[in-house]
Amino acid sequence: MDVHLPRSGGRGQPVGTRICLLLAALALLACVYLLVSPLERPTSQGPPFDCGTALTEPSGGFASAVCGEINLRRQLQAGAVGLAAVVLAGGGWLAFGPAWRRRAQGPPLEDEDGLPTEREHDGRGTGGMP
Repeated sequence: MDVHLPRSGGRGQPVGTRICLLLAALALLACVYLLVSPLERPTSQGPPFDCGTALTEPSGGFASAVCGEINLRRQLQAGAVGLAAVVLAGGGWLAFGPAWRRRAQGPPLEDEDGLPTEREHDGRGTGGMP
């Protein structure tokens, strides 16, 4: 029984590499969201105070005093998620590698007609014939 992931027929990467690249792309989307989503500081009275985004600092001295280091914290969060995306993509590429580095797992289990072959212990697939 073959327990390995099947090879891909698409762009040449094995399935594990494609999964890691997909997860890395989702992490990059999360990184972009953290950078551009609006930041608000809740106040004791009235609506929340607008602190800009991680890319734009709050305008004015009062806004900077109210928001504090919320923008820097969001920048660090986005950087950590972005770094995780790069590590995930690179680790998936190193762990699974491109398709040209993988070798075949063994002889096919079907003959030219699509019928299952009978393999002996020596793996020649002769079906008991000398």
